[in-house]
Amino acid sequence: MRAARSACFVALAALGGLGAAQTAAIRVTAFPQVSVADARSTVTISAEVRDGSGRLALDGTQVLFSTTLGSFREPITTTYNGVARAVLVAGGLPGTARITATAPGLNAESITDFEFLSDRGLLASANEYVEVVAPTYLAMSLDQKILGATGPKHGAHLRYREVQLEADDLQFDIQAMEVRARRAHLKMGKVDQAFDDLYLKLNLRKGVGTGAYQAPVITGVIPQGRWFSVVTESRARYGLVEIRPGGLSPSRKPATPSDFEFVDYSRSATMISAKKAVVFPRREVQFHKAEVVADGAKVMRFALFQVSLTGPTPILTEQIISVNDSHLAVNYPHYLSLKPGLTSLMRFRTGENIGRGMGASGGSFLDYEVAWNRGDRSEGGFTFSGLNRSDSNLSLRHYLRMDDRTTLSAQLESPAERSIFGSLNVNRQFAGYQVGLSGISTRSLRGVPYANQQLNLTAETDPIKAGRLPVQLYYGLTASSNSLQSQFLDRSQSAIGARLRSQLLPRQLDRVTRLNASCTVSELAGHNSPRGLSMQGTTSVNRRLGGGAGIAAIYDYLNDPISSPLTGHHRLTLQSSYEAKRSSVSLMANRSLDADRSGYQADLGYRVSGLWRLRFSQSYDRYLGSGFLDSSALLSYRLGGRDIGLSWSRRDRRLGFQLLGTSFN
Repeated sequence: MRAARSACFVALAALGGLGAAQTAAIRVTAFPQVSVADARSTVTISAEVRDGSGRLALDGTQVLFSTTLGSFREPITTTYNGVARAVLVAGGLPGTARITATAPGLNAESITDFEFLSDRGLLASANEYVEVVAPTYLAMSLDQKILGATGPKHGAHLRYREVQLEADDLQFDIQAMEVRARRAHLKMGKVDQAFDDLYLKLNLRKGVGTGAYQAPVITGVIPQGRWFSVVTESRARYGLVEIRPGGLSPSRKPATPSDFEFVDYSRSATMISAKKAVVFPRREVQFHKAEVVADGAKVMRFALFQVSLTGPTPILTEQIISVNDSHLAVNYPHYLSLKPGLTSLMRFRTGENIGRGMGASGGSFLDYEVAWNRGDRSEGGFTFSGLNRSDSNLSLRHYLRMDDRTTLSAQLESPAERSIFGSLNVNRQFAGYQVGLSGISTRSLRGVPYANQQLNLTAETDPIKAGRLPVQLYYGLTASSNSLQSQFLDRSQSAIGARLRSQLLPRQLDRVTRLNASCTVSELAGHNSPRGLSMQGTTSVNRRLGGGAGIAAIYDYLNDPISSPLTGHHRLTLQSSYEAKRSSVSLMANRSLDADRSGYQADLGYRVSGLWRLRFSQSYDRYLGSGFLDSSALLSYRLGGRDIGLSWSRRDRRLGFQLLGTSFN
């Protein structure tokens, strides 16, 4: 079997040139992978741009960046050695930002989502994992994100931090972080107890269970001075108990039927069975001795396998090999090592669908990837992409929680081995305030001399309540230094000043409407730095419309001497979604009210019948008189567990053939 997989891997590499479409593509990555909505944290957004043949785009190719949360220091940049980079500064509102990178000259666009957390303490939970082992039976529904395990005589094992659970049967709802078990034994804090039925909210360490427990019982009364004393002894009882790390107590309310009820996921389109699974609830699941089951048929086996928990969930076989716009698309990972602390693999990819259209990118790539993780203490990775190409890319990244108050993240890249890029972020919590230092640097190794450095330092107090107002205030100091040296230019800039950030505590306007807002004001002065007051503010209103629909309106105000002349001062963003049995709609539109910049993205889906589906996607981005419009349509037919369809792309202006997993339900 091992030799067969290796032969398959070599064969895929040999087929790399088949079906490469002439479509420019952008790959967008973010580092770090998650950040805090504190109006000062920075994220490096990198956009690797390649032309239709897979070659890196020429230096100077313009790339426009936009985001629905936060702001870019320089929203318009150009490529250097095929990569354009922009620094995203966090806003004051938590949530998922939709980041768009557009290369108008190449008619290419790519979109990625980035999560801003409400509190820095949540960063640690992003790296936690749950380990499940069951030699008899272990399977996960990729559709419902539920993992089940069975083993006689407590043969199914689950471990999460200090929580250890052994059971005959258990189910783990990954998205809800809930465990249900039968005939189980739980060890957690002071709890070391057997249960007939068990429900546990893992991340809260709370739950209920049925089983025997010790309860105090009054056995008599004895005189004690002028008073009497009650004599009690501990006796075994059976019933419903509340579970907490400190111990057990009789439940004050009855259990609901859903507390102990297992979910039936036997009809899931895609299942993965294994001997062991390691679940990172925010990212991925790693499987040992995995077997992929599609529509009840065993289709693939892997000694080691990994699936993502984010994004769409097509049939797994189509994640590896599919037909995209009449071209072969391959993304084949060959795992060398897969365990909670270390993952290494070789990946072959070609014909990728990067962006929102139906087109396939050109070029074939052989990558070597290593990722490591030490729980909530550290994580990182190394990637050598394009081993088979002259324009290969080296990338190293690492996150480290040095102690309970200090975190560090660093990144190092060498695009095409012609330049080197590095970034560093350090945050330290002191008594009553916190300090953050961020820096990026780019330097050429070959060719035309080029060097660019940026350094930013921010100190900010912990939140202070603004009297009786539902507002928190943060006072701070900020300093920055920038320099740029090239063959024709040598300039530097430095600034220092004070800042004030205000954060509205989220307000519930009614049962279905929620208001949130934040504002940051800064006063800077320094060498070659624009003087004056700068301000950034955001207000959002979210409303549930009922019937599976919702809408959000976001207003952004930016008064910054550097960015405002490019993007304007006022921006309005609208987001809406609707889900029904036969149709789905997702819309996002933004417009600068005092600058020529606007854009929208629309996704429409309709189920014509049980077998036929329609899908339409369109995106538009306009800046200073020039615009980029891309749209695609798909008519698909369900054949077994797969969709076969005809596609049309405005970019290619021709019909294409698609063989894919389910696009929408």
